[in-house]
Amino acid sequence: VEQVEEVEEPPPYEVFDVDLAMDHIHYLSVSIGYRPGGRDTEHMAAQYVKSVFSSIGYDQVYEQRFTLDNGLPSSNIYVIDRGLDENNIIIIGAHYDSAGGTNSPGANDNGSGVAAVLELARVFRVNDNLPTLVFAAFGSEEVLEGYGKNNHHYGSRYMANNLSQIPGNVIGMISIDMVSVGSYILLNSTLSAPRTLTDVFMAYASQHNIPTQLRSFAKPACRSKPASRSSAFHSAQQAMLMPLWGACSRMTTAA
Repeated sequence: VEQVEEVEEPPPYEVFDVDLAMDHIHYLSVSIGYRPGGRDTEHMAAQYVKSVFSSIGYDQVYEQRFTLDNGLPSSNIYVIDRGLDENNIIIIGAHYDSAGGTNSPGANDNGSGVAAVLELARVFRVNDNLPTLVFAAFGSEEVLEGYGKNNHHYGSRYMANNLSQIPGNVIGMISIDMVSVGSYILLNSTLSAPRTLTDVFMAYASQHNIPTQLRSFAKPACRSKPASRSSAFHSAQQAMLMPLWGACSRMTTAA
């Protein structure tokens, strides 16, 4: 009797689904809409992010709560996907509020970034990864309505100042912002941190013919390059935008 050798089944593998990501943009920008920091609609967006994380299989969804300068509450929502290397961590994040005082539904800025984070969280919930990944949605990134230009990035600053709440060693951060329009991916890297992740993305983009540009700023942003920079990015007319799904890299140093 001929013995048949059993073939080991390959592990399950997921790929990024643009349609699912577009559904997230639609919910955030159309079903919820304008999401200024600390307001009810921002809290609705936080609840949506929580529900998505739970629905794709994360048993523990974490929330960091903080108070804004206007006295209103906001929060960061995140999950941890343990990798083969449990100690070294990369944070992948995006802010879920929209620009205050604009009545903008925030489809591009930054429903698109949140959609990318949620879809990547779904993919890596199934796929193996080497480092541990933290998928985070930050509250209140935009300048606070009625306040000066220094009143911003509340959520990401709060997480950076409280990294001890995340068990492990944070070795880098990828911030995804405004990635639904443009003809190329703009990668920004801080001047004060290693360019390791940026160099990895540039190499990958070159191998796969993905058009990119690299800029280094002391105060970084991260977005796909728009065809034109205009008030349309924060206007009430902004709605669904065809996505240019790419990764924008921003390195930070762990405190």
